[in-house]
Amino acid sequence: MTQIRNTEFSKVIAGIAILGMIALGFSFAVPQAQALTQAEVDVICTLVGCDASTKAALQALVSGGTTGTSFTFTRDLTMGSTGQDVMELQKFLNDHGFSVALSGAGSAGMETSYFGSLTAAALAKYQASKGITPAVGYFGPITRSAINSTVTTGTGTGTGTGTGSTGSATLNGGAGDISNATFISAISNEEVGEGESDVEVAGLEIEASQGSDIELRAVTLDFDLNTAANSNSNTRFDRYAEEVSVWFDGEEIARVDARDFTRSNNYTRSITLDAGAIIKMDQEGDLVIAVSGARTLDSNDVGTTWDVTVSSVRFVDAQGAIITSTTGDINSPRTFSFEDFAASANVEFRVRAGDSDINDARVIEVKQNSKTNGVELFSFEIEARGDSDIFIEDMPIFFTSNGNNIGAIISSAELWIDGDRVGTDNVAFAATTGTTTFDGIDYTLGAGDRVEVIVAVDVKQQSGNFTEGSTLKAEFGTVQHGSAAFYAEDEQGNILATDDKIGSATSEAHAFYINGVNVKHVSSSATVSDDAALDHRGTYKIVFDVTAFGTDDIYVDKQSGTSTDGVRFIVKGNTYTGTTAQSNLEAAFLAGDGTNAYKVRAGETRRFTLNVTLDNTGGAAGFFGIKIDQVGVGAGDDTTAETAITAGLDALETNNVNLQN
Repeated sequence: MTQIRNTEFSKVIAGIAILGMIALGFSFAVPQAQALTQAEVDVICTLVGCDASTKAALQALVSGGTTGTSFTFTRDLTMGSTGQDVMELQKFLNDHGFSVALSGAGSAGMETSYFGSLTAAALAKYQASKGITPAVGYFGPITRSAINSTVTTGTGTGTGTGTGSTGSATLNGGAGDISNATFISAISNEEVGEGESDVEVAGLEIEASQGSDIELRAVTLDFDLNTAANSNSNTRFDRYAEEVSVWFDGEEIARVDARDFTRSNNYTRSITLDAGAIIKMDQEGDLVIAVSGARTLDSNDVGTTWDVTVSSVRFVDAQGAIITSTTGDINSPRTFSFEDFAASANVEFRVRAGDSDINDARVIEVKQNSKTNGVELFSFEIEARGDSDIFIEDMPIFFTSNGNNIGAIISSAELWIDGDRVGTDNVAFAATTGTTTFDGIDYTLGAGDRVEVIVAVDVKQQSGNFTEGSTLKAEFGTVQHGSAAFYAEDEQGNILATDDKIGSATSEAHAFYINGVNVKHVSSSATVSDDAALDHRGTYKIVFDVTAFGTDDIYVDKQSGTSTDGVRFIVKGNTYTGTTAQSNLEAAFLAGDGTNAYKVRAGETRRFTLNVTLDNTGGAAGFFGIKIDQVGVGAGDDTTAETAITAGLDALETNNVNLQN
């Protein structure tokens, strides 16, 4: 049992008495001085027994109302997440009557930094109490917004640059915009079945500009009957649909009745979105439109196609400016159809990108005088939607090389599906592009299943075959699954139609070296001078590790700048017209360092820091950051980098900060 001090025992006894009065229906006021801690509430409930709702009521009565949290959550959390924010989430749940555990790890006063099944279960109860759907224990934007809305207001003035107030969370940055909006390729030509709920019919991947976080506030939707293809169909949208819903990163943010789209408003309506649909600066979020089919369709209406257009997106930036955007694929239509129950069960084969750790450009160590087997080159996911299994016999993969022909770099490739090797093919292309087809893989993808596919390759010995630094990437997209080389059929033996094969995926180009380096991001920071007279000056720092592989020591050039053989960086953000006041590459001194380069011994890791100061005096004001796009390495202490490493550097960047002039 949780231990309490003797001086607090009277409060526990008073709490037990209050429980009895709650059971008898008495109402009363309790002085704030009587407030119990959550641990004391747990003791009371352990002694007399009470469910979660009674515990919450007791806490609210004796403490004078539910207390807020002083911690602001900034990221999504799910099973396996770790960190201080996980501990703060457990504290919030425990403090609000949704106990993670009654004793031991996770209980009040013993919160942990690990998000496990107990945390998910407690969070699901909180979500259900707030009407957040789906209540499955995933801590996403909507749940985060609900909890952040209870943040206790302190007396400090804060130091952030954001000024926008969205009613859900503070947005960081300054002036913001939607920099791009592109269709989600996997959502296309959908079929909404009779009585089927929340079928995704259109989706946009929306990217916030580098200047500010943004919060989506409203969307305008326009539904149009395709009269050319459906001349005899009813024009009333509510004859086909019951509801329209809007989703952001997998969480519902709006739902309206299909009857709200009428002939009088040309089947167009603006829909206000729930708070919390926030896209961080220079990040992306998925906005998805879903339609629920009517429970009964007239036979003349089966197969009718409609177009849906997100004609505009309204959002707010960190300065509080409310902006309407029609960027990119906003204001472009997506087509979908309404089908009877039998037709809506038709299978769809979907493709999407897989593990980014495999697909993102990497420097891969290979051997000089023997093969390097089983190099994972490409990852993607395949999914069977509908009520039918998909039988896959043959699958083609498209390769592209640079530096040497494909057949000079690899000798064979393997196809793995859901952890099992299902195919092997020899590769002998005397060209920089080519398709290898895995024949007779005989794989059955179960209805509703989504699995990972991995393409692994055997790399030839480098000596006598290919030049160090040669690259290779792979692709499986509409060209491949739309060709005769891809053979797939449903469980009735029907070959999948072209329209039922949707989506694509590709890897980035991976570089092969026998002696080289891998670069890993450690930390980064960006600050503006505290001196108001120097608010044009930004100080940036990127810390990264360099690991040398192979048999030879590697030298990292000490040079740094925007055009150099050494560590090269670019300025992110608005067009930068200022100057670079200084840049330098630092590392702790080690024996063997030269005048022009730092030495990294084979098999060892060394830490480096790039320091950059931007002086925007006289330049155009804006938000600016830096990003490393090349690390120059060589075999000796000289001023020329024999090799420019560009793969695997995506994380080596800072945030953008506001530089005046």
